[in-house]
Amino acid sequence: MFHNSIPFAFVLLLSFICSAEPIYLRFPQDAQSSGVKIQRPVQKIDRADGLVAEVEGDAKSAFYQMDQEWPLASLRQIEFFAMAQQPGFFRFSAQLRNEDGSKGTLYLSPQMVVPDGEFRPLLFDLSQYTNSKEVITNWELRWYGAPGVVGLASLEVCEETNLIPGASHLPVGKPIALNALKPHAK
Repeated sequence: MFHNSIPFAFVLLLSFICSAEPIYLRFPQDAQSSGVKIQRPVQKIDRADGLVAEVEGDAKSAFYQMDQEWPLASLRQIEFFAMAQQPGFFRFSAQLRNEDGSKGTLYLSPQMVVPDGEFRPLLFDLSQYTNSKEVITNWELRWYGAPGVVGLASLEVCEETNLIPGASHLPVGKPIALNALKPHAK
């Protein structure tokens, strides 16, 4: 599968302040320094491939990051590699700051997970906000589902829309099977 080449222990977080270079973070080692946390874990699970925890259900747990400055107009999508061992879905939301300093909240459509404990891509489309003057200051990836184990392996904030999960990590000029496309294609 194509995502075997993606280092799940890394978080690729693109910072779009003056086209800055990407910042690479490791989970779980760099979770504290990046500010990415999990809200209300029942128990954190020590794993090298992601930030993983056993959580309560009923929308009580979420991955989140505060104190960001992401201009919404320049973003096209946010891609997470997340997992769960039980049925449910993740929903992305973000706190926004307007030019005048007022605040708002952005909610995107929820993404279902395959409850098999494997990290899989979740794509959240932001392309409809190209005329926005708002800035994302905080984000949250909230779990809605049965209590159990959830995890976050990577995050990529993209300035262009790409419907192939993990596309920025694919090798250039080499054929690769894209199992996420139907029918399966190279």
